Amino acid sequence: MSARPLLLAILLAVPPPGSAAGAVPASRFIKAPDGTRLHCLVAGSGPGVILVPGWLMPAWVWEGQVARLSPSFTVVAPDLRSQGRSGRYRGDHTLALLASDLGCVRKSLVSGPVTLVGWSLGAQVVLEYLKLKGARGVAAVVLVDQPLSEQKPATGPASFAERYRRDPASLVRGFVRGLVVRPRPEEWYEELTADATAVPPASGLSLLRAGKRGPFLPVVAGLRVPVAYVATPALVRECEMVKAALPPARVEVYDGTGHALFLDEPDRFAALVAEMAGRKP
Repeated sequence: MSARPLLLAILLAVPPPGSAAGAVPASRFIKAPDGTRLHCLVAGSGPGVILVPGWLMPAWVWEGQVARLSPSFTVVAPDLRSQGRSGRYRGDHTLALLASDLGCVRKSLVSGPVTLVGWSLGAQVVLEYLKLKGARGVAAVVLVDQPLSEQKPATGPASFAERYRRDPASLVRGFVRGLVVRPRPEEWYEELTADATAVPPASGLSLLRAGKRGPFLPVVAGLRVPVAYVATPALVRECEMVKAALPPARVEVYDGTGHALFLDEPDRFAALVAEMAGRKP
């Protein structure tokens, strides 16, 4: 973690192409009802945007989006419990618990309407929150590269969960390298890998189990707020199902990107979030 301030300074010293310079995010800690400390990066002012990361990913994976969006929005990027700088939790990481944490983040750090952005596991957290709490005060929802139809759980020695259980460090190294198509600085890969492997493997497995196999399409179909679903070409069929379940939804496929498509196409993604939130980028 010691290199993080330096890397953050380098990334924010030069504004992203076509964007205004965003505020340097501040670290904030809040407490969940069970006492777990939840860390968040917070920057900017204006309508709220909460960026929920995926499995094992720290809040700072959203730095490029924070820089692009914070000139117009109050942007909050939380670390899920047991991830990043949030407190380590030894219990069962359920979607309901993670959704409750999201509610605490929203209540503590955002006032007024909020746009909820969830990537991968974060998309499931957002949908679980909406299922449990409703969409009152939610301006828009952006779901990123996460299957929403019912998925058959993979089993056996070659399954993702089993490979992670056997050798977490090796799996995480490959996982991080595969997140993006466009090359990043080597220091970025190293630090993201270090943060992801810092999550205790027992918590990592619990977080994997938290991710339900669906279906989440009924939740999406019941939403009455603007919804965007963006995905890589591997999830084209999911895009079609989202559009069928909720015809007004904005559905986009990001060709030539990795799972972390907001890193490969940061300007396009930031523009989409800003438009969904009701402001031009």
